Amino acid sequence: MIALNNFIEELQALLQVPAELGAEALDVAQVLRQRLAAAHSLPKNTNTSEPCPIANALDLFANGIESMPSNLRLISRNLVALRDHLIWYRRQEPDYPAFMHAHANAQIIGPQGLLLSDDLMVGVSLVNAHTTYPDHWHPPAEIYLVLTPGLWRQNEDEWHEPGIGGYVYNPPNIVHAMQTQQSPLLAIWCLPL
Repeated sequence: MIALNNFIEELQALLQVPAELGAEALDVAQVLRQRLAAAHSLPKNTNTSEPCPIANALDLFANGIESMPSNLRLISRNLVALRDHLIWYRRQEPDYPAFMHAHANAQIIGPQGLLLSDDLMVGVSLVNAHTTYPDHWHPPAEIYLVLTPGLWRQNEDEWHEPGIGGYVYNPPNIVHAMQTQQSPLLAIWCLPL
């Protein structure tokens, strides 16, 4: 699948995170780039794709690709080309029913990804406008590549906007959340497992 190979190559190139994120983030990015370099040889998932439950938000993103910074256009086009091959799912948050119907996630590489891996997880989160992706945490560190406007927070810190093409580094087990305003949020997440 050409779009998948191109997506992996573009992501590998874009994971040159800025030094301001700190030495730990730079180390995690290096591990991610190394694992992405070997991703082409991973086994393919034979499970059936699941359609994106908030496809209208993905359509809005697709329609805006040509106005994005040039270094993000190719990965964005390839991500959109993969949309119908992904297994989209919703994070279950019974305490936040509005959130449950306003977001979608998909793994591209990982235990349920298009390519199966037990040492790397790469995916995408899509969140409708005016929605908060609630606090969550996980043992692996995580780097987000942000493709649309949106707000981010760690612990009880202030919300901040990394900007289109910005990066967010979440150390292991840190509580973090995302929030949208007038437009949907789309971000690629990468975790070494």
